[in-house]
Amino acid sequence: MAASFVTASSMMRSKSSLVRSVSNESSRGACLMPMRTSTWRLSDANGCLARLPAGRWARAHSPGLSPWAQRVLRAPDCGHGCASNVGAPGYRDCMTSGPVLDAVLLDATQMAVLEADDASHLSVVGAPGSGKTTTLIEMLARRVHVDGLRTTEVLALTPDRRSAARLRESIAKRLAVSTPGAMARTPESLAFEIVRADRARRGLQAPQLLTGADEDTILAELIQSDLEARAATVPERLHAAPIEWAPPVTPETIGLRGFRAELRDLLAAMSEYDVTPERLEELAHLRPVWSGAAVVARQFRESIEQAKPNAFDTPGIVLEAASLVHSAASLDAFAELKLLLVDDVQEFTESGRRLLAAFALRGVRIVSFGDPDITTGGFRGSRPELAADWRGETRGALEAPIRLVLGTVHRGSAELRAFVRRVTEGIGVQRESGHRAADAALAGSPPPAAPPTVARFSATSAAAECREIADYLRELHLLHDVPWDDMAVITRRGGSIESLRRQLAKLEVPTSSSQALPAARDKAVQAVVRLAAIASGADELTPEAIEELAASPVFAIDPVQLRRVRRALRLDEIAAGGNRAADELLVEAVSRVAGLRLLTDPDAPASATFERLLATGGSASGRSATRALQQLGSVIRAVAAEIEAASGQQRSIAADEVLFAVWERLGLARSWREAALGSGPRAEQIGAHLDALVTLFDVGKRFVERQPDAGIHDFILQWTGSEVTADSLASRTHGGTVTVTTPAAVLGREFRVVVVAGLSDGVWPNLRLRDSLLGAGQLAELERGIDTTRDLVDRRLEVLHDERRMFAQAVSRSSEWLLLTAEESEDSAPSPFFLLSSTSWNDSTAAPGQAALASLTLRGLVGELRRAAIVDGVDTSGAAGLAKLSAEGVPGADPADWYGLLQPTTGRPLHDPSDPDASIPVSPSSIESFEDCGVNWFVTSHGGGSTSDSMNVGNIVHAAAEFDFPSLEARTAFAQARLRSSDFDAPWQEKAVRAKVDELVRNLSAYLHRVSLSGGALLGAERGFSIEVRVEGDDSAQIILRGKIDRIESTAAGSVDVVDFKTGKSMPSNDSMARNAQLAAYQLALSTGAVSDPVERPPQSVELPPRSDQGGEIPAAEVHEAKLVFLAKPTSKLEWSERTQQPFDEAATAEFFDRVRTVALGMVGIPEPSRETGGSDHVADAHYLAHLESHCLGSFGGGRACALHAAPEVTE
Repeated sequence: MAASFVTASSMMRSKSSLVRSVSNESSRGACLMPMRTSTWRLSDANGCLARLPAGRWARAHSPGLSPWAQRVLRAPDCGHGCASNVGAPGYRDCMTSGPVLDAVLLDATQMAVLEADDASHLSVVGAPGSGKTTTLIEMLARRVHVDGLRTTEVLALTPDRRSAARLRESIAKRLAVSTPGAMARTPESLAFEIVRADRARRGLQAPQLLTGADEDTILAELIQSDLEARAATVPERLHAAPIEWAPPVTPETIGLRGFRAELRDLLAAMSEYDVTPERLEELAHLRPVWSGAAVVARQFRESIEQAKPNAFDTPGIVLEAASLVHSAASLDAFAELKLLLVDDVQEFTESGRRLLAAFALRGVRIVSFGDPDITTGGFRGSRPELAADWRGETRGALEAPIRLVLGTVHRGSAELRAFVRRVTEGIGVQRESGHRAADAALAGSPPPAAPPTVARFSATSAAAECREIADYLRELHLLHDVPWDDMAVITRRGGSIESLRRQLAKLEVPTSSSQALPAARDKAVQAVVRLAAIASGADELTPEAIEELAASPVFAIDPVQLRRVRRALRLDEIAAGGNRAADELLVEAVSRVAGLRLLTDPDAPASATFERLLATGGSASGRSATRALQQLGSVIRAVAAEIEAASGQQRSIAADEVLFAVWERLGLARSWREAALGSGPRAEQIGAHLDALVTLFDVGKRFVERQPDAGIHDFILQWTGSEVTADSLASRTHGGTVTVTTPAAVLGREFRVVVVAGLSDGVWPNLRLRDSLLGAGQLAELERGIDTTRDLVDRRLEVLHDERRMFAQAVSRSSEWLLLTAEESEDSAPSPFFLLSSTSWNDSTAAPGQAALASLTLRGLVGELRRAAIVDGVDTSGAAGLAKLSAEGVPGADPADWYGLLQPTTGRPLHDPSDPDASIPVSPSSIESFEDCGVNWFVTSHGGGSTSDSMNVGNIVHAAAEFDFPSLEARTAFAQARLRSSDFDAPWQEKAVRAKVDELVRNLSAYLHRVSLSGGALLGAERGFSIEVRVEGDDSAQIILRGKIDRIESTAAGSVDVVDFKTGKSMPSNDSMARNAQLAAYQLALSTGAVSDPVERPPQSVELPPRSDQGGEIPAAEVHEAKLVFLAKPTSKLEWSERTQQPFDEAATAEFFDRVRTVALGMVGIPEPSRETGGSDHVADAHYLAHLESHCLGSFGGGRACALHAAPEVTE
């Protein structure tokens, strides 16, 4: 019976706690090491345990142990015969009391690392999953527990802060002893401590580390100064001469974002290789643009020295530490250091390499672990060749490290290992390739019903790709018990993370990210910063600011709500005789409500309509919008008052205090906290906003600590001016969530399931040269003595290898399942990386009896069960499932929530015949709308309709027809002025609408001119009418047909015509004109003498020409011609098109009266007198409660309001 080592966490799959059950053949060289407490245990395959003393080594029951492993003492007998009978028949469980320890089995090549000569440096190279980090931890533990090194004499380094935190935790658990400091650091952390101690010893200020945002702000100021010098916008004495740049840099190039990014990269390379501006100037003969860059670099360094003399950038402080390690007599806390263990050395940059070399020259033993095939920071200066030899350019001064290769991969199956090997074989060799031959320790395969180990899937769009990812993850989570936090979605671009997270959250997949928070792009953060800027006077309260703040998550006013408020303000202004634009009115209303002193006339009264909205709202959305706008103003007022009060006391409020004051005044802390602790998409969104706000406050606090005399204005200038994401210690990784991240952020991590997303051509790999303008990479190569005359093909090949290394890092994180996804459409094609897998995955491969993927969400399951209940009638299994879901409170499972099954509250008429004063209003336009679809009419006329640009344009053109303008230009100017009160979503939209208005007004003027030339005259414009239509019988009713006629004209022959202007392009057929309800109603109004006098209008605040309609009674007359004039449909002869309706005779008039009666009764649900209903309460009495088959099903996608209500699940 084979022996195995077990622990309380023996099933953990992390690199630092690798646990395997080994057979006699595979356990050669295995050893159990003492862990964090005084005892540890040995177990056979049946789980029998025996206590062993601490500091002793146990021997597994298998031959061929290494000599070092054979120096163990047999465990004392526990009294059950377990220790002496391991593997014997009948071997019993022994649950001996005592703490259980994490145990690790090491293979022969790992043991070789531990047993290597202590006097030699080592370079350990291993494939992903070969146990590099595990070996590092075991070596450290052996040196402390067995060889007697003090914890101050050994230290671990890793290039990434996140991996350093994980390594620190693993080492602490493994050692189980107190330590004077962290046992795992990054090179930057170690360097900071060395420099800080040295400066403290010399009585200097502690070092200050420049952030990327700090550097970007300084660089932006220098570039802006150069641009101002070029434009001569400031006096010459106040600025230096413009920097002379060689081609291809031009004055236009300097202001581009890409130029600034390349300049940052060049300055970083200079710092990394300790290149001075003078040295760069000397090298300008190789690249002339370096001459101008040298000037910027000199100004950049001078700016830092003047503002922050104790500041270091990241490479600079590491190089300073390397210099101190090389020359200082004492290193204080690190003076006793004898062994430096370096993990993931392939990610080290030049400054980190020099720090290692300095320690080695000081006599510290260096043992590095790495893999040149999975470097992720190549474009940031990482050097994959350091995995094989970390000495780099100091090889001549140091003894060569012994190179050892780990020979077994303990992560994943043979299939996964083969795929990773296929990826890495396409990468150029960096001094070592033997690790690629490592085989997998396990040869298992997934269960028959599980997805393939390695598969790919392409989708027709990014949204479809995300849906498939969600289905894949959900299947493994629900059907194969994979925890969410053992899954990862890896994408090449950090900018894609937030989009992926939002889409997965909508698909009910919980996610988190370990990336640095992009706080500056968070909408909640942007709102808080802008509120602080307005309150402090750094920004103004403008219409654009109100719109941006209103749409932010902190106020959550949607565009429709804001548009209603703007419309109310505009209507009230017009009613008062004013003509100010909605933008001006909105600022005034918010300022007045907020009590701000931002108006020309602070005592100007707020809009009566707006005040009325604040008081009543008219609707829930109206109240929420107006209250939110009221709060917007009050927050600004309150914070401004605090700033002013502090100023009166001769003190200033710190930037972080102002930001937090804004947050407190918003009053969202409690509600957002409760929302974030929930689940679903909203919890994800609110959690992301809170994380970003924490970053904002953290950055604000650090800003104040570094610049205590700077105010909120300075902070806002730096925050808004920087294009570099502010770093933060805040993490967005949470338990029970899928990690969505980039390859660099999963350094040293492992997941059972990995999805590599976005493998589209041109995206991954991205072969763009990142230093084509300023040559940061060329400078690094020159300093390393590498030939820089390579052609473009060779340089792109190097980029391809870097991209492939990142891909290898991503796919090698998986231990069980790997899925590659890509978009495949007309605009996108899968990349070559996607094609490395030949196995496809989709839900059609589900095994018989396996749940459909659509049912793997609660929403999908409820929908499927409901569909089955509706289609199949009685479905007992579905009903039972729904009952269980309903009992658990799953939304939609309870039939009481099903709109399709709810009975109407009533089908009785909306009109009470017993009320003599009640009437049924009917408009001409509603007649055909109701006849076409009662549901559409009902929803539209009862609040379901909406305005549009076309409706607004129509109103403006109709208004332009009311006045007698002296010229086309004057009429056009009037129409364009009315457009100022309109809201446009984009400049192109405004341009298109204005062009359309110009065309319609031009055609209108042409029509009016043609009428005048033909001898016609205007009788009335915009005249209203009201006609009473009686219904006799048991259900007597009074119907009022009420409307407005655009234009009534007399011809040269003395006859009367009625005209209705149309601004749309859709024209009815000639055959349908006989039943046109609008023209029929107009004819009826004229023939019955029902046309009223013009409505008196309030005086206008602006000068307008007289109205075309001078008033006067229009007597009853027979209509000669009723016509629709389509101003947007010119013909070859005219600027408009017409559709006419012939005059009505008595029969046509009587028929129209009957038609009006039928429509009016249908609108209020009164059955027609001929229909025998017996006074029933049947829903068929009202047309707008029609059954599915009577709906206008052709309206799907046509934009009608009834489209939703024609769905069986919503309305039968």
